[in-house]
This record gives sequence, C-alpha cells and structure tokens, in this order.
Amino acid sequence: SDRKLIPKFLRLGFHDCIGGCDGCVDMDNPDNKGLAEPIEAIYPIVRKFEDSYSRADIWALATLVSADLAVVDGRPHGYRFPMRHIGRRDCSGADGMGAGGPDVDMPSNDFTTHELLAYFEKYFDFSTDE
Repeated sequence: SDRKLIPKFLRLGFHDCIGGCDGCVDMDNPDNKGLAEPIEAIYPIVRKFEDSYSRADIWALATLVSADLAVVDGRPHGYRFPMRHIGRRDCSGADGMGAGGPDVDMPSNDFTTHELLAYFEKYFDFSTDE
C-alpha cells in the first residue's frame, strides 16, 4: 500500500532476475544498494507463505503487482502483468530474507544503446524489438 515501494520492488525484481529469478541478491554488491528496504518489507509475506511458495515466486509476484500499480494513467483496457509461472527455486547461499547468493554483473549505467541491447539479449534472450 506504500506507493514509494513500487519502483523499489521493480528494481528488486530486475536485480533478482539478472541472477536467475531465484529470490536472492548479493547485498555486498554496491549495485544492490537500497534493496534491503523492499526485501525487509516483503519478508513477512515470504515467512507467511514459506510452506507454499518460494521466496523467488513471491518476489516475482511482488514485481508484477508493482508493474501493475505503476501504470496508473493511460493503461490500455484490460492490460495487466499476469503471473505465468510458479515453481521458481530459491538460490543457495542466501539467508532467509534472500540476502546473499552469487554476485552477478549488473548492466553499467553508462552503456550505449547497443551495449544495453546486447546485455538484454545475453541475459534475457530479448530481441531488439522486445
């Protein structure tokens, strides 16, 4: 219900999925600075549903809900970001909140357009059109 968390959950989802959508981020990586807030905010939900859903699935759902909530004006009728997959596995090496796991390379903030497109193709198998 706190709108200031919307971009933070979107960022958490992006940083998590760079490493494989596995419910963890390496908090020692300076690129992940600031992600403790959304991780701590969602942790009670992770705990509540830990016997039913992985942390990775809950983080993915939080990201999709945030994407839905971010589009307020001008949304095409019926446009939503549905959850299409459940069953992600949490990474090993992280604590219960998801802090830890492998350190992954984030895209540089000074990538050229071509470098950014190549990055998204490499890590997400996105085409230029996507």
